[in-house]
Amino acid sequence: MPNTRTWLLTDSPASRSQAAWGRRYRAWLLFRSNGMAMAGLVVALLLVR
Repeated sequence: MPNTRTWLLTDSPASRSQAAWGRRYRAWLLFRSNGMAMAGLVVALLLVR
């Protein structure tokens, strides 16, 4: 069985659920690559805490 990252990033998902999780993972990777967005997330989490 392939690892989770490979499963999430496959070009041909085996199910709708896998495709949905793949979209969420790609969105997270895009968000994570944005430094300002990550800083904002940290600030928001600190304010909620």
